[in-house]
Amino acid sequence: MRSRYLFGAHTLLSLLIFTTSAAFFGCKKADPPPPQRRKISPPPQPPRRVEAPKPAPQPRNPEDSYALPPVFNFERDGSVLDMANWLSTRTATVMMRTLRQEMAGGSIEKAIQTCQKTAGHIERQFGKSHNATVQRISHRNRNPANLASSDEMKLIRQLKQKIAMDSPTLHTLLPSEDKKTKTVYLPILVAMPTCLKCHGSPTKDIEPETLALLKKYYPQDRATGFRIGDVRGMWKITFQKSP
Repeated sequence: MRSRYLFGAHTLLSLLIFTTSAAFFGCKKADPPPPQRRKISPPPQPPRRVEAPKPAPQPRNPEDSYALPPVFNFERDGSVLDMANWLSTRTATVMMRTLRQEMAGGSIEKAIQTCQKTAGHIERQFGKSHNATVQRISHRNRNPANLASSDEMKLIRQLKQKIAMDSPTLHTLLPSEDKKTKTVYLPILVAMPTCLKCHGSPTKDIEPETLALLKKYYPQDRATGFRIGDVRGMWKITFQKSP
């Protein structure tokens, strides 16, 4: 009887030792949860700059594309040619603008008078401003002052041949014998249908009223009968070498 109680006590003591020894020799308590990290707010950002929308590009006026002259150097033929191109384009632009203004008013006669009186003035004004002489010459002239010389007639014939052969070079640059002047010849073509109203066929393109006014102001007029693409004449621009 006593031995059975001892066995029971011994068994109970063994179980107690077994259950407590595991926690003592190897089993760890659960780790406590890590402390929560403190959220660090990002530094305040400066307010974003809102750029104003860029204005839409305005359409460029083709008449202002030659508003500023190129740099000019008399010793360089390329520079002389650039300036001649600029002078001819700019002079023609101002002439056409003046003529359109008069035609918009409805008076053909006033437009013809304006062309007769102001064209030469505009040429002289642009030439004087750039130490040059600006002229128009033609083999079939309207103004007697624009009649080409015999040598210039040859240049016009050569120009027609170049156009027929699709030559990329339509200009002519001629220095004087003393090298003090350089003359550039550039083509004048009948490029727009508007030109035919005064330079086209007298029976098809030019109104009878306009034809009568042309005969009135230009009794020796030979500048009719042209078609689109025809050679109307040439610009003659002569540069003087600065002393």
